[in-house]
Amino acid sequence: MSMIKQMKGKDSTKLPASKRPSDTDVFYTSKKYDGNYVQIAIDIHDIVTFYTSGGKPFYLGDIADDFRATFKDVVKPIVIEAEYLYNCLGKLGDRVHSAKLTTYRTNLASGISTPGSDRDIFKVFNIIREGLSRDFSIKLLKSLTPTKSIHIVEHTLLPYTFAVEQASKWAEAGWEGAFLVAPHIYYKEGKRINEAIKIKARAELTAKVFAEEEGEGRLEGLIGALICHTPAGIKFSVGSGLSDNERSQRGDYVDRLVEVEYEQLSATGVPLQPVFKRLKGQL
Repeated sequence: MSMIKQMKGKDSTKLPASKRPSDTDVFYTSKKYDGNYVQIAIDIHDIVTFYTSGGKPFYLGDIADDFRATFKDVVKPIVIEAEYLYNCLGKLGDRVHSAKLTTYRTNLASGISTPGSDRDIFKVFNIIREGLSRDFSIKLLKSLTPTKSIHIVEHTLLPYTFAVEQASKWAEAGWEGAFLVAPHIYYKEGKRINEAIKIKARAELTAKVFAEEEGEGRLEGLIGALICHTPAGIKFSVGSGLSDNERSQRGDYVDRLVEVEYEQLSATGVPLQPVFKRLKGQL
């Protein structure tokens, strides 16, 4: 079996106005883990294959046995979706500590047997099979027995307004946020759909601007990006989030403090996917 192209959700802030859910629309709501998306395929002969998000195969012998045992009563073939974690909880920023899949891929390519360990955690959140709705998939998952390495993600049916509140609570506790999915949907291979919604918390920091970089093309003569230092002295640039009016104010930002949102910090402390919010002290 080969990897299935991932069906992705949309960020709650990027939903078209006509597709925004009402407060009473009900979604399966689950904690969003900051791990690596993987698929585990089990064919009709119980052969297990692991795939990274990029479709690269890897293999963990003992954990493959766990998947066979855990899903032994589930009709095959199936593809299991999971977040892979290594030696971490999966809180916001933990992904950088889970860099084991490259080693496992290399081992497989080199013919090196890798059994896996208790540090390898698979947070299973969906089963893909022809004709299987998300509602039935989640009910099926709830009937399975987890192991040390295979954890079944908890899903709770909540009205949208309560799901947003729950996402905020998880974010305050250090998680990435919440993932919402409508019960009635069927898997749409390779699509990004409005019925699956990511509610993510983004961290913020205050940075000092030490240079302005001119833009190119449409932004020629305007600010393309602000070159900043984090409080720890790490250099990074941010251009996303600047309005054309803000970009026109060349020379106004150097030596000033700006507030920036970002997804997570890299292993070297660089803010990833930074977005300019405002000058420090401005609303």
